[in-house]
Amino acid sequence: MLHPIIHDRDPYIEFKKKQYIERIRKDCNKNPTIFQDLIEKHLLSDGGNKIKFTMKGKEKFVEDLLKEEEKRFYTTLKGLKAEDIKKIVEDNEKVNKRLAEDSDLSILPRSSINDLPLKNFPNPKKSTLDNGVPVWRFEEETSGVTNVAFKFDISGTADHLKPYISTFAK
Repeated sequence: MLHPIIHDRDPYIEFKKKQYIERIRKDCNKNPTIFQDLIEKHLLSDGGNKIKFTMKGKEKFVEDLLKEEEKRFYTTLKGLKAEDIKKIVEDNEKVNKRLAEDSDLSILPRSSINDLPLKNFPNPKKSTLDNGVPVWRFEEETSGVTNVAFKFDISGTADHLKPYISTFAK
């Protein structure tokens, strides 16, 4: 419950979510495109606060992930009983034995270089300089799903819209 307090929000906001959800439903019934309209008005239009973000890879992501996994592995291992470890080893041996057996690979789908599309292959297009930095843009098919993490200042957001922010953010 600390996070609302440190962001100058009502500490009891978690208990009021039901009324916020009811308000959102009511607003959506009045205007089914309310979120698109609010995003356009307050974030995308010339009069709103513009958002510009660039996704960057985290430096040493793989190394950090491996360290985290190793720590979790040893923590889990410490909590296992000897019979649990024995069972895991036996199950692993069974799986390895099965993997080592000859399998009919002809049933698996095959791909070759000829299966790759020659047209409409995504090529990077260099954009103009953006604040003095060359930006490369790639179009990638994501089936409509995009995960993005970014931060921006919400101090200019209208007070009546602030209850909706938790709908879009952690």
